Amino acid sequence: MRKAINIVLIFAVIYFLLQFAVTYFLKSHDITYEITNSNITFNVREVFKKVSNDKSYYFFSIKDKKNDYVFVTDNIFNKQKNVISDLKYFKDGKISCVYPIYVKEIDDVVPSCVKSGKNYSISELQDEMDMKKFYEAFPDVSEGLFKDDTSKKETSEKVTYYHSNFNKNEVLTVYQYKKIGMYTKDEHVSYINFSDKDIYENKYSRLVGKYYMAPLFGDSLNIRGYYCVDLTTRIINFYEFNESVSRNMYVQGVVDNKLYILDKSNKKQYALDPVKKSKEEVGSVQSQALLYNGKSFDKVGIQDLVDKETAFIDTDYQDAIKDDYVRAFATEVAYFYYNKDNEFYKIYKDDPTTKIFLFKSDKVKDVAVSGNNLYYIEGNNIYRFNDTGRKTLITYNELSYNNQNIISAYTR
Repeated sequence: MRKAINIVLIFAVIYFLLQFAVTYFLKSHDITYEITNSNITFNVREVFKKVSNDKSYYFFSIKDKKNDYVFVTDNIFNKQKNVISDLKYFKDGKISCVYPIYVKEIDDVVPSCVKSGKNYSISELQDEMDMKKFYEAFPDVSEGLFKDDTSKKETSEKVTYYHSNFNKNEVLTVYQYKKIGMYTKDEHVSYINFSDKDIYENKYSRLVGKYYMAPLFGDSLNIRGYYCVDLTTRIINFYEFNESVSRNMYVQGVVDNKLYILDKSNKKQYALDPVKKSKEEVGSVQSQALLYNGKSFDKVGIQDLVDKETAFIDTDYQDAIKDDYVRAFATEVAYFYYNKDNEFYKIYKDDPTTKIFLFKSDKVKDVAVSGNNLYYIEGNNIYRFNDTGRKTLITYNELSYNNQNIISAYTR
């Protein structure tokens, strides 16, 4: 009898270890199931994806007979399946919304809404809905969730930041001529001081994955290295080049977490790796140079890149974005874009057929994206736009005069 029990225990342990291994090494799943509520049967598509060692997410498409409600959430379910246990439903005229009930209680869940078959951000529909009935239908949704709270603010180095509007997992960087400020929900601000003189244009700095890279200047003609800041820890390191790079250079782009620069004076191309803190020569007159076309590298003559200052195509949007657009931006979960009518949209990579109208503005000066968030400069303010609407993060008077490549954001 004892032997039989031991065998059962051994098999139970083996089963548990196998289940743990499957869960631990699982990088994705794509499943469907049904939920019925308010006499409506919803088809739920649930996608889990691990996009890097420290980033993963869930995407959901909830369909009834007419509409497709789409949204994402962070991976807080440890890769579980069937993580939506129920749905709440609200309808007001041409507008309908669904609210997911998860198997685990999480904060700040936002309903997904459709009007006349088209997906909209809630902030665009608030004036058309009976918001009292909306909150009655979704009692777990706080009215403060959509509020732009500028009451709690701090001012440092002429920059006012509204830390109550920051999410706990985001870092916003702002270029300030001699330094770069790093802002979070904390009241403490960190700075990268990279120059003792004002440098008006931010030509050389870029965000590379979770690392912000800013130049380490030598004399008036050269760059002798780069500051490398881990935005998850705000630890600042720098590494010096064995051989300086001319300031007569330009940044071509970021591919596979490497920053590519082209030294026009010396006709050399380099790939800078913030993890390895290395500079690799990847192009010259003799070996030609690399030009990224959105999918792969092409070999081209370096003189052509010197003459035209050709930048990389960040990513190939053509397969996903069917509309005509002026500019597009990609994160690990979504594409953001705006068109000639200054209309801003988002589409999720896991369902590129469903676009979400965010807002319309002809006053946007520059844009940055991270995760499910769109950041932009308008007037003297930096705003974040996501499912909870527009929130003011920064007020900085210099933004009226200098607003290109000033902001970047990282979601931890």
